[in-house]
Amino acid sequence: MQPSPAIRELQLRDFQNTVAQNLTSAMALWSNEPGAMFIGSDPSEWLTTRAAIEQMVRAAFEHSDETAGSGRMPDDLEIVAYEEGTVGWANLRYTAKLPNGGSFLMRWTVIYHQESGQWKGVNGHVSVGVPDDKVMSFFSPS
Repeated sequence: MQPSPAIRELQLRDFQNTVAQNLTSAMALWSNEPGAMFIGSDPSEWLTTRAAIEQMVRAAFEHSDETAGSGRMPDDLEIVAYEEGTVGWANLRYTAKLPNGGSFLMRWTVIYHQESGQWKGVNGHVSVGVPDDKVMSFFSPS
């Protein structure tokens, strides 16, 4: 495997499209093939079709004023990308800032596959970076 400037640039453009709420461009990077999947941090975000992914992205754009969607690129965005043959992946992390002044660490992984010479997303996962001790205290009996 080797670092992938192409996937890094693709992921940066995708992130910019997401910040700009450009649904058409954001979804153009997702595969139409069966098996495309997105897993979010909410337990209900187990999306197994491109249509379900698009519905989630559309809803996120519609409610972005209520969430961390500030319309700005984060100052601390880090993208690490690699590829091997027809498979590549990008890992992202950044601090999401809320309108109320709060913030939290977001982490993304997107797996790409080459389809007709173009990288297309086939799997995405997002998580909120929470220290293990805080997660364990949340689930500890009172």
